[in-house]
Amino acid sequence: MDNNNSGSKKNIIIIKSNPKDFDPRLSKEIYALIEGGFAVTLLCWDRSGKKEINEENSSNYREIKLKFKAPYGPKMIPFIPIWWIFVLGYLLNIKTDYIHVININCIIPAYFASKIRNKKFIYEMYDTHENRIKFIPKIIRNLIIRFNKFFMNAADAIIIVDESRIDELKGIPNNNVVVIYNSPPDILDNYKDNKKPNKLFTIFFAGGLEKYKSLEAVIQIVKKIEGTKLVIAGFGSLSNEIKMEYDKNPAKIEFIGKINYDEVLKRSISADLLFSLYNSKVPSFKFASSNKLFEAMMCKKPILISKGTSMVNIVKEHECGIIVDCENINEIQEAIVYLKDNPEKRYVYGENGRKAYDNFFSWDMMTKKLISLYNNLEK
Repeated sequence: MDNNNSGSKKNIIIIKSNPKDFDPRLSKEIYALIEGGFAVTLLCWDRSGKKEINEENSSNYREIKLKFKAPYGPKMIPFIPIWWIFVLGYLLNIKTDYIHVININCIIPAYFASKIRNKKFIYEMYDTHENRIKFIPKIIRNLIIRFNKFFMNAADAIIIVDESRIDELKGIPNNNVVVIYNSPPDILDNYKDNKKPNKLFTIFFAGGLEKYKSLEAVIQIVKKIEGTKLVIAGFGSLSNEIKMEYDKNPAKIEFIGKINYDEVLKRSISADLLFSLYNSKVPSFKFASSNKLFEAMMCKKPILISKGTSMVNIVKEHECGIIVDCENINEIQEAIVYLKDNPEKRYVYGENGRKAYDNFFSWDMMTKKLISLYNNLEK
């Protein structure tokens, strides 16, 4: 596929304040664009400061990293000007046809570079950062939303991860908005023939190990239910607490730490149940588009989803899981026991989810939408 009449490939610069190692969605988009005939450069910030992480380079892809140690979360704010200077310096001098920025903490240098160099500007919004803080004053939240909408209006295209972002922002001021769900690639056929029934009813979770995800509740529930096991992968503020539970209850709780995305999907296929229990009282979680839901669909697995989140609509429409109050431990326990004792219901939920994945949410479909977005920018 050739995206340039002269026969040369179009160049895309993607800006993200994390390496792609931490972001399966970013990796999938990069490889999709390369397969679609584009050359991609990633500008990213390696905040670990580890020198052994090398830049990747090939004819179609390269990474340029700011290797500068800095914290994550709100504590990174004082370091952002350093990141902006790094991004702006590269964008003003590097060859590119498109500037693709991910999230608002990268947007200022990308916006100015696109104007100075007259390049197409694509804004991809994973989350609304102003809603990740539970008790931020309303006036400040509204100011950040206005700031966000200014750049949305200026962009040549907007990518969002879920339609709920439109409601969350009370509208997006851009006529070129594309929804690309965070679906996994389809690897089910690679592992389904090797799937053996689990001796114990196995629940699997992989992701950030943080508060507001009901991990502690599920751990306590699994410890009480005979014939169940919980496998947890990932890292975060609860890592030490979860490791202690593993050390005390290795027959019930298994903690495997950080694993790659292929291993996440493989273990999801082998599990009996997945869950995504965000607390909807946190504004950003109310509108969260959980990749766990789409992973469950691809893997033919039932899933537990929190009441009050945008994911409820998908689960209801496609009948692929159970909706629970994530703050009601008894309700979560009843759902787990019900699915443990009713394998035929697990099968129905799994089949329904897989059908929805094939018809509406597959990564092949998302790839085509992403390539189409770029091709249409040339028209």
